[in-house]
Amino acid sequence: MHGLCKFGFAGLIPSLLLAPLALAQQAANAPLPEIRQLLSEVDEHQKQLEKVRENYTFSTSQLVEDLDGDGRVTKTESREWEVFFVNGHQIASLVKKDGKPLDGDDLQKETERVTKAVEKAQKPEQEQHKDEKEISLRNILEIADVRNPRREIYRGRSTIVFDFVGRKDLKAHGLSEDLSKKLQGTVWVDEADRQVAHEDNFMLVKNWSFPNLPTFTNTPPYDWSMVTSSLNEMIPPPDPATPTVYGATTSDTGVPGQNSPTPSEKIHTNHAIVCVPATGLFYDPSYGLTYTGPADSETQALDGYASKFSTDAPNHYRVRMSSGLHKATFSPATCIAQ
Repeated sequence: MHGLCKFGFAGLIPSLLLAPLALAQQAANAPLPEIRQLLSEVDEHQKQLEKVRENYTFSTSQLVEDLDGDGRVTKTESREWEVFFVNGHQIASLVKKDGKPLDGDDLQKETERVTKAVEKAQKPEQEQHKDEKEISLRNILEIADVRNPRREIYRGRSTIVFDFVGRKDLKAHGLSEDLSKKLQGTVWVDEADRQVAHEDNFMLVKNWSFPNLPTFTNTPPYDWSMVTSSLNEMIPPPDPATPTVYGATTSDTGVPGQNSPTPSEKIHTNHAIVCVPATGLFYDPSYGLTYTGPADSETQALDGYASKFSTDAPNHYRVRMSSGLHKATFSPATCIAQ
């Protein structure tokens, strides 16, 4: 499978605390920290947070309903999991199916699966399969060039900001590092807390509508506002009374997928597609679309790209249309028929 478009750092907890303005102004006059040392401190802080998180578990459930052509429910299935963390990895253990606790063969199979997942998570990173390693701040300096380090005030706090671009000359070991050659973005690190405060961007899967008049005039072409209920999530909608409205942007009926005429989640920081050697085309299993390449995927599947600006409130983004932008990238860029 090959990644589409942008890249996000997994498992990093944003800092939402506010600092006194005087401290922020004082920090603005200090020399910039060395980026490698800064990321090392962020990494160490993240490890401490992960250790604390391993003391907690939570439950989550899923309800799936099959509908007939008239919208009547014909079948209902439910699942309940207990979720916990091991060595920074989230592991979900299925405990109930259709309201009944697992037993017999189902319980034995799930126990074996969870045990294997725990053993895998406990392995040091260097022992993981090369295609399974996550790309994160822990190795960003190895796979990308860091550019334009600077200091900005973000949500009232002093942050160290830098741009990164995947190294084209990288000798990739596995799919993850190969995909990293296409990565680019911007990261904001809270200077006091040594945590990631924000990162760019995500894409909007069709269809979305935009007003004729822009929300903003100072950040073209990011002209329209988008408001989500949580960071990079559409569920629940910001206002249940108008469930399709997200700021100035409106979610319209569009590309069907995920067993729904219009998926409830249509914004993604990254996406996965498949090269089909028999046809020489790319196939998108989430939306059932076939692409000749990145530009074709943008035309068929995307309506825009969203970005976070440091002056905006939490859960507020700025959106630009994707038409003709050709911002989507595939790795590899072509699918060779065999």
